[in-house]
Amino acid sequence: MPELISAEQIHLETMLAPDTPFAGRVLLPGEVAGVTIRHYAARRGKPLPLDEEFGKVHIRVFLYGSGNLTVGPHGYAIDEIAVAALTRDPPAIVESTSDRLEFLDIALDLDPADEDELSKHAAQLPYFRQYSSCPVYREEIKSIKTVSRTLVPPDLLPRFSMGSVQTTGPDIVLPHQHAMLEQFFFGLRGNSCHLQADAQEISFGENELVHIPLGSLHAVRVEHAHALHYLWLDFFRHQEDVRYISQTHIPVKQ
Repeated sequence: MPELISAEQIHLETMLAPDTPFAGRVLLPGEVAGVTIRHYAARRGKPLPLDEEFGKVHIRVFLYGSGNLTVGPHGYAIDEIAVAALTRDPPAIVESTSDRLEFLDIALDLDPADEDELSKHAAQLPYFRQYSSCPVYREEIKSIKTVSRTLVPPDLLPRFSMGSVQTTGPDIVLPHQHAMLEQFFFGLRGNSCHLQADAQEISFGENELVHIPLGSLHAVRVEHAHALHYLWLDFFRHQEDVRYISQTHIPVKQ
């Protein structure tokens, strides 16, 4: 029997109690070995140190609200969707400057080979990118009107890459499959489409994390007057498999 799509919705209105400055929880726990995805919400107020763990690298995706990220001597303003890749040293501090700052934290376990790979790119860390400045690419499985962005390039972190897909209906991301990677989608604001994996189809909305069954033939469809806008998170089994990204994603000159 084919594996089913796993999905979890974030209910923003219940995440943060009125007297709580900061809260977080794990999403879809245990779905992929070595991967932990948490959702955090923070109110304006006291800066929040986030302890990085030994043997891990963290990717933080700032989704809603505004704030500041401080990483050692580096300071970054958050005023739109943004992504940061961080290691334990230097430490990171997040401060909300809006009523509510929402972000995802993706923690990746590193084995010795991953540590070696990460050390090759140490000069590029910490990494921070605003959404509007992320490079655009095209792909054969997507229409000409689709805008796809690379948020975390495949040559930065071990066995990982992340990007986004955005279009309006009617449109489709054509059926495709990849057995060399585990994949999550996260619906951004306004996302309202349909996700199919093998014989299963579900509605895929905003603030929803889904895990695509490994090796499934999957597609995404958006109807007239609706929007498709989601993040894709690719977790590769082997470092050499990351070349899949450069083979299928064609850079667009801007």
